[in-house]
Amino acid sequence: MLTRHIQILMEQGLREARDGRYESAMELYDMALTGYPAYAEAWAWKGAAYAQLNNYSAALECADAAISADPHYEWGYFRKACTLESMGKPLAAFGVYGAVLEINPDFRIAAQRKRELKKRLGM
Repeated sequence: MLTRHIQILMEQGLREARDGRYESAMELYDMALTGYPAYAEAWAWKGAAYAQLNNYSAALECADAAISADPHYEWGYFRKACTLESMGKPLAAFGVYGAVLEINPDFRIAAQRKRELKKRLGM
């Protein structure tokens, strides 16, 4: 359950990540996930921190955990698509951006990235 304590941990983690302290941010996200393992947003932010450290396999695991925790959380899919792009898997990323847009057709960044990939892939 999302408690005030978990929200505070997430806020602290986001500040750490914003300041480039990704390892510290991940420790705070882990603390939040200990209290609320099904917190999709915490998984997505943890994955974003891993991606910033170029640990794409861990970022992908976190994105999948976010999706498992909440299959309707568009940011979990978005983080997965971005990670797949970073891993050099544009076709897979293209499909996942499609999943983002199925959940939220107004997700502009996902739509833009999908259009860019479509052009790059010659589709």
